[in-house]
Amino acid sequence: MKGVTGRVPFGALAQEVFLLDAGIEWIALEEACCEPRWAWRVDNVCVDTTMNEVRLIDPLLFILAEGGYDLRRKERIANPHRLLFVVFAYADKVQIVAPLGAYAHVSVTVSNGIDACVLGEKLSNLLDRYAQVCIGAAGNASA
Repeated sequence: MKGVTGRVPFGALAQEVFLLDAGIEWIALEEACCEPRWAWRVDNVCVDTTMNEVRLIDPLLFILAEGGYDLRRKERIANPHRLLFVVFAYADKVQIVAPLGAYAHVSVTVSNGIDACVLGEKLSNLLDRYAQVCIGAAGNASA
């Protein structure tokens, strides 16, 4: 993963995320300094650049959810917990958002019948593995 200076290879990531659960309707990848990218499940993976019903997430949400930032003093504070994912429950959909490294996050949307905690854990584990492989490859390439 190239983080702030480059782009995560989205097509491969989208295919892996869609394999986590047949109920995933769409995936969005948001990286710092890059335009968001989306893919919808339509027979096969269909990468698109229109937002349709994608609800973008403010990265500040992760800092607030982790409780790792003192807004009054504008500084990070030590936090022994690691945020794995955040779940948003809407009337007709559930959106799961998980960090991908320090400068990106992935959102997926499923119907209300899917167990969001189970899928969130799968997504978090996949993104951890993906970040380790991509960061390792990017680190080796620059060495």
